[in-house]
Amino acid sequence: MTFRLFALVMAVLIFSIPCITLAQQPHTAEERQETEQAISDAIADAQQYISSFAWVAYGFTCAIVALPHALIGEAEIPIHRLLGKSPEYVKTYTLVYQQHAKRKRLQAAAIGCGISSAISSIGTYIVYTVYNADTVW
Repeated sequence: MTFRLFALVMAVLIFSIPCITLAQQPHTAEERQETEQAISDAIADAQQYISSFAWVAYGFTCAIVALPHALIGEAEIPIHRLLGKSPEYVKTYTLVYQQHAKRKRLQAAAIGCGISSAISSIGTYIVYTVYNADTVW
């Protein structure tokens, strides 16, 4: 008896999942258009408001701190872009903006860290060869 009860509960749960996921998706064309607009606005704003030069400089000067900061830190969202928008727009915009800002910051910090590492490696090699030029093995 208990097996049949558990089997019935599992069947109800399995067949109710598609209904739950369909209920969470935007149904009207207006909601889909608003979601697409939020995504395109967030991507454009992340490209505009996140300074690649500043993050390259940060990665160049503070390589140990810049990469974790770019990875863990939250980007500041331009609040003026969200005034008067629907909650779905704000949620979608925030998620997409955070993802693209994090990606852009991490790429720029990694470039700065790579440049810093290359320069320090070349400098170390030059100093080592000049210092050991007169040493005979």
